[in-house]
Amino acid sequence: MLRYIVLPSNEFNFDDLQIALLNYIVAKEKNSNFLTIVDDISKEYIEGKEQEIIDILKKFAIDTEQKVYRKDNLSIYQRFATKLVEDKKAFICFCDEVQSKCSSCKKLPKEQIKNKLDSKEPYTIRLNHENREQIILQKNQIPTFDFASAIDNMIYNINTIVAKDSEDSSIKEQISILKLFDYSSEINSFYIKTSKTPTVVELLKSGFLPDAIINYAINLIYPTSKEVFYLPDAIKWLDISKLDSRAKSFNIEELKELNRKHLLKMDSKKLSSTVGFADSDIGELLKLFLKNLFTINELESKFKQIFKPKNCKNDIDSFKQISDIIKKAPMIDNFLQFKEYLVKKSNFSDTKVEDIIVELFGVKDIKEAKEVYPFIKSYILEVARCQ
Repeated sequence: MLRYIVLPSNEFNFDDLQIALLNYIVAKEKNSNFLTIVDDISKEYIEGKEQEIIDILKKFAIDTEQKVYRKDNLSIYQRFATKLVEDKKAFICFCDEVQSKCSSCKKLPKEQIKNKLDSKEPYTIRLNHENREQIILQKNQIPTFDFASAIDNMIYNINTIVAKDSEDSSIKEQISILKLFDYSSEINSFYIKTSKTPTVVELLKSGFLPDAIINYAINLIYPTSKEVFYLPDAIKWLDISKLDSRAKSFNIEELKELNRKHLLKMDSKKLSSTVGFADSDIGELLKLFLKNLFTINELESKFKQIFKPKNCKNDIDSFKQISDIIKKAPMIDNFLQFKEYLVKKSNFSDTKVEDIIVELFGVKDIKEAKEVYPFIKSYILEVARCQ
């Protein structure tokens, strides 16, 4: 089984998504179970934050159905800590938690320990090592992160862990704790180098597609010749042993370009739904703008320029006349015929009609007006209107 630990005390960054994705992909590849563990017992726990992160994982098609909350397992962690005390591999300590070592509590007689416990004196449980006596159970009876993680690894039979390189010492500590229980099952660990990255919420709000973010997250840490792919593809061919632990740094411009390619590949009708339509023509219209635009937000902004009522105050009579002609015009398939019809009906020059078309269409020039016309002709009354 593989797992991902949700930390509701932290922002969910792009590199956190990389770790969640890799653990999920390996689980699916091995036909193994994937467990979401919510660390809702840490001092920094922010209530409700875990649901935000779980919702993000779902948005990226990561299955979170198998889910456990550490708060529900508190008694289990406490029993395992007590077991180490019984086996003399740990000891009860009444000293301040900030002390790295404590020699006095290790020598306390059993009767004195019992009296202190009966009087509800706060205590921690520390490992009984010569060189280090790290706390595994805090005075509030909450296990430390590494101890809880070690017990989770054991009771849920976690056999593979993909983690950030900064978590190397933490994973080793968990494995060390498991050895105290004579736990013999091997845990394979893989690490990736991470750097400062934006939050996933920021990327989604900026108009990046989950598919493109997944694609880029894997591109940075895995050698592949496939430029554009999707999560099911990666599950088929990703080999965890070939993971590039060095990892390239996050580059927003690279993500933009990959996002543009994903938008181009998207079904046109589905793409149109991003601006509130269910029309392949609108999707094809949006794809026209992907020569220079990269995100859904940019497409939406460009789309609104075309469909919003136009400011015709500078030449209200001329604009109104052309707008009225368009309202009464039959459906005209060809843009040149459309323009000629407006020239004929208005008696304006070609240049004047072109200038008005550009303004009414909300485009930069007549060339772009000609390009967009086939896709907006069905909506021409909505497009060519003055506010």
